Amino acid sequence: MRRTRIRGKSLERRVLLLLTLVCCFAAAVRAEEPIPPTSEEHALIEKCLSPLPTKVQVAAAVVQGDSVRFLGAEKTAGGIRTLDNRQSVFEIGSITKVFTATLLAQQVVKGTVALDRPVQEYVPFPLKAPGRGGVQVALKHLGSHTSGMRHQPPGIGMRAMLRGHSKDPF
Repeated sequence: MRRTRIRGKSLERRVLLLLTLVCCFAAAVRAEEPIPPTSEEHALIEKCLSPLPTKVQVAAAVVQGDSVRFLGAEKTAGGIRTLDNRQSVFEIGSITKVFTATLLAQQVVKGTVALDRPVQEYVPFPLKAPGRGGVQVALKHLGSHTSGMRHQPPGIGMRAMLRGHSKDPF
């Protein structure tokens, strides 16, 4: 009986210690409260969102040195409201082209890649069609969308129509 009591107290102490650690950890990793946009940032957000339809949101990261702040806003029927949408999921569409071109430009400046070099030199597998008309596809072709590659994989438009999404195949 005495052992059970000691084990019980030991278990109680362990649970109490665990709860204390969880509370301390939760307090330490608590997400920062979003900082409201400055008047200049708010004016820029308002200028960008004003011509757009209601319910459109914007999420932005303001990077200054090592500091990063997140801003979020939504156009409503009553105007622009700020919100914390850092964890929201957005369809970003063609903006990925800008990200990709920026990353490519950074690598060119670093000297890691060269725009005129064939793509085949940078991939560890053989390409099915490394070129067209005797010209090998180079990074400059991919970056400027002049590689001759298809815009969409074959059949994707038909699959979208069959699923009832004729305007958006993705």
